[in-house]
Amino acid sequence: MVNYIINKKNKKINSARNKLLDILEKFNGDEKIQLGLSPQQLAALLFEKNPVTKSRMFFIKPATEIIKKIDLTGLSFDGIDITDIDFTGSKGVKINPQTVYKKRLVGVVLKDVDLVGSFDKTYLCYVDFTGSRGAEIDPQKVLGKRFTYNKLTDVKIIGSFDDVCIIGNDFTGSDGARINPQKIQYKNLDKTILTDVELIGSLENISTNGTIFQGCINNLDDYYLEEAHTLKKKSN
Repeated sequence: MVNYIINKKNKKINSARNKLLDILEKFNGDEKIQLGLSPQQLAALLFEKNPVTKSRMFFIKPATEIIKKIDLTGLSFDGIDITDIDFTGSKGVKINPQTVYKKRLVGVVLKDVDLVGSFDKTYLCYVDFTGSRGAEIDPQKVLGKRFTYNKLTDVKIIGSFDDVCIIGNDFTGSDGARINPQKIQYKNLDKTILTDVELIGSLENISTNGTIFQGCINNLDDYYLEEAHTLKKKSN
């Protein structure tokens, strides 16, 4: 279902958007469409205020046709709500987590996106970083030390996970993750994929419902990794 936000005060911008949608529908080329607009003009054309949240977002949702077919080089996402957007196949997209709407990245696929700026005090949930560029995350500095259900391929971890909630994260393809289960928040590794993570410390009294250990670097004191990629407690 397509959600089209109408600008009730500006018939000219609505007319321009209708023409754009017509162009997008008919376009089937390989190269991205060059609209020949300044970044400010492009933002005015593509973004509209959400009447409910008052945030600014793409005037049409899902914005798949815009993202896949238009060259978005120079477009600023400052103050823009990018919830539930898939940037796969985009060109020229640069996003600063510090300047998007409420520093929130939720349900976002960041493939083909250049990430600039830090993730300090950013809320991250259900974000897929696979194929993105430039993501360096210090778990100690994300909002509330809560960092859940993200796919962290192509992310460089630059801090510890002590007292951080990491439930449901997939670390496959990440770099630098070193986790002591005794020090994470709630002592909970449920539904976490620990591929490419170095595990240290102990698993004693740790919740591991649905946890996948395959491909982890096991330096635990009390468990070893069997050939079947399951952990088995060491004998005394």
